[in-house]
Amino acid sequence: MLSYLRGLHTPTYSSPQQRRGDDPDPRDDIHALGVIAYQMLTGKLDSGPGTGAMRALKRMNMADNLAELLPSCTSEDLDERPENAGEFRKKLVELSPSQASGGRRLPVGSEATGSRRPPLARTEPAVVLPPPAPVRKARDRQQVTLSGGVSMAFAWCPPGTFLMGSPVSEEGRCENELQHEVTLTKGFWIGVCPVTQEQWLSVMGSNPSYFPDFTRPVDTVSWQEAIEFCENLKEKMGLGVRLPTEAEWEYAARGGTATPYYWGHDLNGRQANCDGTYPCGVSQMGPYLARTSAVGTYAEGYPHPWGLLDMLGNVWEWCMDWYDAEFFLRCPKYDPVCMDGEKNYLVLRGGCWHDDAKYARAACRSRSGQTRRIRFYGLRVVCPGDS
Repeated sequence: MLSYLRGLHTPTYSSPQQRRGDDPDPRDDIHALGVIAYQMLTGKLDSGPGTGAMRALKRMNMADNLAELLPSCTSEDLDERPENAGEFRKKLVELSPSQASGGRRLPVGSEATGSRRPPLARTEPAVVLPPPAPVRKARDRQQVTLSGGVSMAFAWCPPGTFLMGSPVSEEGRCENELQHEVTLTKGFWIGVCPVTQEQWLSVMGSNPSYFPDFTRPVDTVSWQEAIEFCENLKEKMGLGVRLPTEAEWEYAARGGTATPYYWGHDLNGRQANCDGTYPCGVSQMGPYLARTSAVGTYAEGYPHPWGLLDMLGNVWEWCMDWYDAEFFLRCPKYDPVCMDGEKNYLVLRGGCWHDDAKYARAACRSRSGQTRRIRFYGLRVVCPGDS
């Protein structure tokens, strides 16, 4: 009954779906709204935002999350746009704290990492840093074969104690990173690299990635889909596969080190895939690829102590924990995992190709809804030591 509306549009403001003659959709209006907002902000009234829209808005010193939201309104992919004007308004309201605080950028997809709860206390007990762990050897690896001859390698992480979170002096630190001692009483096997597109296709039969390339990590994966991948892999291979807990993830990411990144204190996009134009620990800007990269791209120059690949940068990795900004205040010392955090939000770790370098620190914590699937999200799996 809506066929009479097909083809009725103003070219500058019309969505790709309208230009194709698809049925009307509320997200067509969101596309037009995004074009209008871009024109008002830039003064360019004769055209809409192109591929460089986000960069153009950032150069105007706009709060970064707003500079990310507006181009999403004009995405060619319907699912990346807000569903309607009400959802768009909600997202603007959620961004307001970051703008009020001088435009401090939140991790992409966190939706409100700046919690409304009172900030955590800045005082922390004195702690003794653990010594660096020795470089792992090849015998600490195992490999399994998936469907179609595709392989998946795992590295052994022994039981141990480490300092989870970050010291108050760490550059880029957020207030939800209270440093505390954690002991993992059981060892576990963790994927050497994030799940690749080839591995995902072998298990799930499809490839959802925004950046299709079998050498890259799978992206555009929701938490629910990550859980489904683990269940399918468990059924097919008989492996006790699951997502890592937040503590397991950080323990593995650090590899026995206590610095913000396992190679040291600085990142500008040369050591891992992130937005190097927003460096951390160093003033010199580095590259910004604007995409994912093949797993292991940075391993030769900046090897992980335990031989893992892409623990920091490239794609955010889902954890099994529910997110709680204050969990570190009261979490148990032994084998902590949060199963009753803020409703509908799960933990993401590691930063991604699109985010500032500070969000790729080992201690950085982000969150997102369990059904949200965007091109920044991937996963890595673990197997218990007795599997």
